[in-house]
Amino acid sequence: MNMTVTDTPKDEGAYTLQRYNNQARSEMTLANGVPNDSWDAAIKPSDPIASVPADQTIIPESSSEMGCSL
Repeated sequence: MNMTVTDTPKDEGAYTLQRYNNQARSEMTLANGVPNDSWDAAIKPSDPIASVPADQTIIPESSSEMGCSL
């Protein structure tokens, strides 16, 4: 069973914590870094270029890529 966190910066229900790998799953927006002259930082994000659905932002439970090697 997964747990959904309701109080987050992305609003209610935006993150789902997965029991099998302890990762939080959430939709992500991608942007390029662009030179900046108006923010208090060296670069700022461009306008969004893509949105990735939450079900594609983490390694799935059935993936053979899961594992840990120390």
